Amino acid sequence: MRRTVEFIAGLALLAALSAGGTAVAAALRLPLPGPVIGLVVYITLLSLGFFPGSAVAARGLARLLGGLIVPPLVATIAFAPVLAAGGWRLALALVSGTLITGVVTALTFRLAAGR
Repeated sequence: MRRTVEFIAGLALLAALSAGGTAVAAALRLPLPGPVIGLVVYITLLSLGFFPGSAVAARGLARLLGGLIVPPLVATIAFAPVLAAGGWRLALALVSGTLITGVVTALTFRLAAGR
């Protein structure tokens, strides 16, 4: 029961920081997505020792990442002929963006794990 409460509280914290970041980005007209601002605040708070229980929610969400990544990959394969009509520029942007995202994600997870 305690773990469930920590998970829900962690999700509420993540949602509040995301919404707060969105509000700050809109109010200050920043060219940065609000959830990114919320993530920076979250990482800062964690590094300062605040909200250690929210790690339960963060780990739970990290387990769901595969479900968020697979559908776009399947759509890319399904619409390959349409993408091919866009030429090599579109393919280069798609492949390089995917590779960069994968590398940054892997480095982030290693950094978060303390390696």
